[in-house]
Amino acid sequence: MTANTEITELIRSELCRFLQDACAGKTGVKLDMDNPAAEVSAPLGFDTGYTAQFWAERLADRLNGHEPSLFGVPLIESITAAKGHVAFSISIQAYNAMTHHIIESCKLPDVPDKSCDDVSYALIKSLMLARKGGEGIPDTASIKKALWLGISAGGFSGAKRAALNRRCAAAVLGIFDGMKDGERDALAARLGLFGQCAARLIWVNSIQEV
Repeated sequence: MTANTEITELIRSELCRFLQDACAGKTGVKLDMDNPAAEVSAPLGFDTGYTAQFWAERLADRLNGHEPSLFGVPLIESITAAKGHVAFSISIQAYNAMTHHIIESCKLPDVPDKSCDDVSYALIKSLMLARKGGEGIPDTASIKKALWLGISAGGFSGAKRAALNRRCAAAVLGIFDGMKDGERDALAARLGLFGQCAARLIWVNSIQEV
């Protein structure tokens, strides 16, 4: 089992328990880890007879009593409603914990022999960033998006995993889009751990696609 597959299973298990406790048998538990509007979501606004906003507020209130965790840190930053789904935002503490777990679980890949597609270019860019400094994952939307696409790919196989890996690669290539030079340089200097993790995710997802 790859590290990102392990992580997706842990997240799914933790959130399923949280939802079952909060919903008290009112609905079956379904989780979507491939919703463009959220990192993880549940279609409670469609399945229960109650609105997604109702469930988002109920679940947010219950965070104080049962806070889902991952590797000993809080898993969820916030819970909102989005297009009939309850959307879970992953905490930056969880991103840091996932990053360290992935780095510890597999070796850094070599530079690819050929750079013929975006996945190869993204791997090379990640390996370049891996040489940078920084003590954690910056709480920046483009960085978290790229990591989540690579992590969530672990919950799938075959063509679906390959598609998510391509989206991860595109996100890595676009992490600085729209930033001014100074802002980009300041962020790049902090992306050592991101680069180490992203390179591993792209490589692992590539060899697990078939």
